[in-house]
Amino acid sequence: MIDRQSVALFLGVACVVILGGPTRGHATEQKPERAAPLAAVVSFDHLLLRQDESANVDVWLTNLSDQNNTVTLSIAGTNLIQWRDGTCPEKGEMHNTLMHNPLTLRALPAHSSVHLPLCALVNSQVYVGDYNVLFTFEYQTDSSPPERGLVAIEKTVRLSFLGTDSIAGIPLAFSCFILPGFFFWAAAELLGAFKGMGQALGEKTIYSIMISFAIVALSTWHTPMSVALGVSVSKLVLLCVSGTGAGLLCGIAVRVVQSLRSNRASQRKLRPDESYDLVLEKLLEKNPSWIRPKVTLRLNKDVREEYIGSLYGKTDTDDYVLIGWFQVKVPVGNRKVESLEKERQLPNIVAWARKNGVNVEKLRPIRARIGAGAEQDTEQKYVMSWKKGEVSGVSVEFEQTVEPLQILKGVDP
Repeated sequence: MIDRQSVALFLGVACVVILGGPTRGHATEQKPERAAPLAAVVSFDHLLLRQDESANVDVWLTNLSDQNNTVTLSIAGTNLIQWRDGTCPEKGEMHNTLMHNPLTLRALPAHSSVHLPLCALVNSQVYVGDYNVLFTFEYQTDSSPPERGLVAIEKTVRLSFLGTDSIAGIPLAFSCFILPGFFFWAAAELLGAFKGMGQALGEKTIYSIMISFAIVALSTWHTPMSVALGVSVSKLVLLCVSGTGAGLLCGIAVRVVQSLRSNRASQRKLRPDESYDLVLEKLLEKNPSWIRPKVTLRLNKDVREEYIGSLYGKTDTDDYVLIGWFQVKVPVGNRKVESLEKERQLPNIVAWARKNGVNVEKLRPIRARIGAGAEQDTEQKYVMSWKKGEVSGVSVEFEQTVEPLQILKGVDP
């Protein structure tokens, strides 16, 4: 037996089906969407661009309608990219003229296509990042009434300073500003140059960056190694090899200079066994402002023993060297020598004499005073030396009346 609730539920569902169903007299039809009469394709030969780099951009347009179309191209986006007509020139050639933006193209006949080559040139100043470039094609048919519309294509371009390649997560662009300088210092230190310079890690890093910047700057003159065109593993290896070669050359040059300086310093060392002229020259260098001195060396002995000379000096082992008197004979009234004497430039006086053929002559040997006796000349000893422990004291007098000293006798020419 059917209960009342089941009957009510059946009647309600039937009413919904009947009332909600479509009726033949009120059926709606959807119109199909019309396709745009213009089709466009934009293609970059590469989307990763570096500073001062260019990329070819190919634009293809197809008129799909039965009427002629007039198309206007507009490019919107970053001002870091310049748009130029035609394909990009080879390196070293001049770029084409700037593209008019917006650019009105010639009339596009029905069911035809056109190819528009463009060149995207990145400025020398680059802000690294991703940039969207919007190509807008506004078209108008020559039908009556004319039909207007637009087709938009968006491209994402990445601008980079030196590229985005990396090894083990470390950017190559970063490595090229450290590794070449590191190899430079390693090669130079291998030859013993720059010892003690930049021992701390921070200092070595600073020096490496400085040298790497110089190597990278010089590499821009050589196209295969120029990092302006991007950084790769092969370029990084070439830069490191260049840094090593430069370090070796610089190390060799520094070692040669150090060797020359060492030899020169060794030659300038005071040695008592050298000739009188060499000892005199070196003592003049050690006492450049002495004019008419009298030097007395007291020996470390129980009995008084003193030696008197004109100039003295110490060797690199602190031994004492004493020299006797000498004289320079110059013409009467030589203003040059008189001026040098007033300025207390005895080495320059001797240098002037040798340059002008004036002899620097031995005048008197070293004098000795032993015990309470008077000064007396030694046996033709013009150069004498003592160990540092043998000398107890040194005294120097600068009296014009001391006789004889560095005598500048005037004689008739």
